[in-house]
Parts: sequence; C-alpha cells; structure tokens
Amino acid sequence: MGTINAALMDIGNPLPGTVLDKHRFMTSMPVSRAVQLFLNPNVAENTRLLANQDSAIKEAAADREFVQRLARLTKAKKDNVSSYAAYIRGVVKGEINGSMPTVDAWVEQEVAVEDGYAYVPFRTKLIAFDGDTQLMALFRLYEQDLFPALADYKLPVTLFHNRSREWARQQLADRNLYGVKMAASTALVRDTRDPITNLAREVADKVGLTLGQGRQVGKNTDEHVTISAWRQAIAATVIGRSAAQLGTKPIDLPPRIDTDLLAREVTATWSVIVEAIRPHLEGDSRTDSVVSSPTVMFALGVLANHTLSDPKLRIEPRWTLTEIRAALADVEWRRMVFNAAGEERYPWEGITGKANREKGQFAVGGVKEYGYAAVEALEDPTSSRGQQIRVQRGGAPLRDGPEPAEQGVEIYADYEGHRVRARYLKPARVEIMDGPLAGKSFQTPTGAARAVVRHYNPTVTDNRNGWIFWQIENGAGSREPLQSIRPLGAEH
Repeated sequence: MGTINAALMDIGNPLPGTVLDKHRFMTSMPVSRAVQLFLNPNVAENTRLLANQDSAIKEAAADREFVQRLARLTKAKKDNVSSYAAYIRGVVKGEINGSMPTVDAWVEQEVAVEDGYAYVPFRTKLIAFDGDTQLMALFRLYEQDLFPALADYKLPVTLFHNRSREWARQQLADRNLYGVKMAASTALVRDTRDPITNLAREVADKVGLTLGQGRQVGKNTDEHVTISAWRQAIAATVIGRSAAQLGTKPIDLPPRIDTDLLAREVTATWSVIVEAIRPHLEGDSRTDSVVSSPTVMFALGVLANHTLSDPKLRIEPRWTLTEIRAALADVEWRRMVFNAAGEERYPWEGITGKANREKGQFAVGGVKEYGYAAVEALEDPTSSRGQQIRVQRGGAPLRDGPEPAEQGVEIYADYEGHRVRARYLKPARVEIMDGPLAGKSFQTPTGAARAVVRHYNPTVTDNRNGWIFWQIENGAGSREPLQSIRPLGAEH
C-alpha cells in the first residue's frame, strides 16, 4: 500500500486500491463509508426529500436520472429492493452463504490517483451505473435496520472516472443489451437454498421423473416436465392455492414443520399421481397432452395438498390416496379428441387455455389466469368443468362398466385403515353392509361418505365427494370410482 498525499487530502477523500487504467480504479470500503460517498438513490427518487438537499445532491440526482433506470418507473426494480435487502441482511449476518457483486461507480470529472490512492473530490457523490438496486437496498438497511456487522461490511467498488454522462448512460444500455438474463427455469436448476426447489428435486428423483431445464421439455429427450412446472406442482402441494401468485419466488416453510414427514407424504402422493399421468408425460403423448404444463401441474399440486397430515399446510377436507386415484381415473389429458361423430373436442378449453379451431390447435395459458379453473375441474368431477375434462360427459359413461341392477352394485371405501362395504342402488342410494354403520341407508353417496368420516375420524371436517370416495367392487382386482357409473342428473 502506498502513502497518502497530505496535499491531495485537501482535495478529496482518499480511497486505497488498485489502478486498472486511466479511467478505472478498484477499491473497497465499509458500508458506513459507502453511504457517505454514494448518492442515496432513495433520496434521489423522492421529490419531497430531494427538495431539501443541497445543490450538489440535486445535480447528482439529475445525473443519475440521465444514466439509470428509476425504480419509481420500473416496477420490477422497485419490487426487488425489499427482497434484495433481506438477502443482504442474511449474507452480512452469516445466515445465508451468499455474496454481493461489485458496484460500478461513476463520476464525470477526473479523480486524482497517486501511489495506490484515489481522491474523490469533496461534495462529489458517486453514482452507480451497475449495482443501483443493491445500493438502494443497502441504504434502506442502513437507515431502517442498522446492525454493527452491516456498517463494517466491505463493499467492492470499481470507480470509473473522467467519463461523460453519455458514456455512463451507454454502459447501462450495453450491459442490458448484451447481458443475457438467466431464465427462471435455469436459475431454479442452480438454486440450492430454496426448500421447495430442493423438495421438488428430491421427489422427482424418487418418483422417477426427468426434469428439463428449458422453458419447454425437449421433443427428442427423455424429459418429462420442466423444473419450473414441477416446482409449481410441489409448491402447490405444500402451500396450496396461494402458490399460483408466487411463481418462481422463494417460499419459506411455516415454523415447526416436520420436513422429513412432509417429504415422505409428498413423495407418496405424487407416486400415485405420476402413476396415473406417466403415459401422458412420455413420447409423443407428451406433446399431445396438457398434463406437463405449469397450469395443470399446479392444479395437481393443489389436489395433492389435500393428503397432507399437517393442518397448517393442508386444504380441507383431507383426502386419501384412494380418493386421489379416483379423482384422476377418468380424466382426459389430451388437448384435442374426436367425439363419436368425428368432431373435434377440446376437453380443457376455458379451463387451462384456448382452442384455435381453424388450425386445430390448443394453447395452454398461465397459472394465474387458468390455475383455479383447473383446480376446480380436477377436485370436483361433478362440476361442469369436472365433467368437461372427463371421459364421460354429463354423467353418461362412455366406457363399459357395471350397471346397477335392482339388487345394486357392491362398492367399498378404504378410510383410516378400515374397509367399509356397501351397496349402491340407482339413482343415488347407498346402503352400508358391514361394520359399525351396517344397515344404515343414505339417499346419496356423499351422505354415506360423510357418515363414514364422522364415525372413524370425528375431529376432521366430513366434507367429501361420495362419487369418488366410494369404489366399485368388481372382483377383478381393479378399482373404479362410483362416478364412472353415475346416472345423468343423480344427486351429489
């Protein structure tokens, strides 16, 4: 390190560092000094506060407005300040194993540099042409949430001097023009801190899914679903419908969550779901179906959320894995099918996207626009949307199945470790045949299902859809939901 020139100290603040060339000087400074040397972007963008500043601050604010994107005019930048501040706090306190990039600072005039020191003129404010959002977050922390480690934290800075305003403005343009912004899916692949992303990787590995890193799964690869769509599914599994509004943002789990139990339950449920949808995630079927889209993955995740044991996470009512299988049994996953008359039909139209009949194409929309409609269609097979996406329309089955004769059809339900046998009689009556409820008769399958839930688990809500709660007893080892033989117009 060189020697400070006492004469130059009368000109400006000495900064130790390394000369890179006649326009660049690399240095570092504690945050406590950075907030003195840099223009405060939060003040520069606040008209009321700026009005009370001296002329030097006002001139620097005008220079910054010429050079920089303003947060007040750029929503994404403004929204990022709070999350950046939280990240900086975590890094400085050692709670996050992260780092902060170098701030590129600019002053128009030439700065005196001698013997390893740059002397920034007094009353001159440094302006960041790269790292401005980081500075906004730092100033916010320093003024509103100061802690000792922050004041002492060393901030790397590259000082660009003796460059015009036009040059500084062009640097911002160049870095945004030639820098390639990382896609969300690419960032997710590399994220090792977000608990939802880590859980998504773990579950994908256990259920045998290959995740794609791009915006879409490759046509000639063994990829099943993109990591962003899969993470959307797992996020919805853990926190329910609110995941639709969060996209790829980091998600913190509520306190005192048993993460090992959560991982086991999510894996178990998605094993059942993947078993049902796997044929539509592979080969040519993948491009013909909607199932790998973020919107449908989100809806499947909400469905899976019903199976979690922790009431802090679960949407009521709680479902069994048998109910999950039944809800998915008749779903038509293809984008377009032909009816008996040879006419095109789009099962998911208005539920996950829009159809272009002239071109015979179906485009899947975004989660925020269509996610809740897709959830309704999967959750409730008896709703109009639920019937639209299933093989049978309006309750009239399109495939062969046992027809309820006068003596009825034998059915059963597995709940809380108990198998309850019953008889279904047209159009909707259910008579329980064994167990503590034997001999009781109910006008609808749902009434019977609720009675079973109340008996074996009286502490939970008894809200159930009886048409998927009850399974058909056909003696062949396979199971079908009672919904598969539901007559047109039968009560819920």
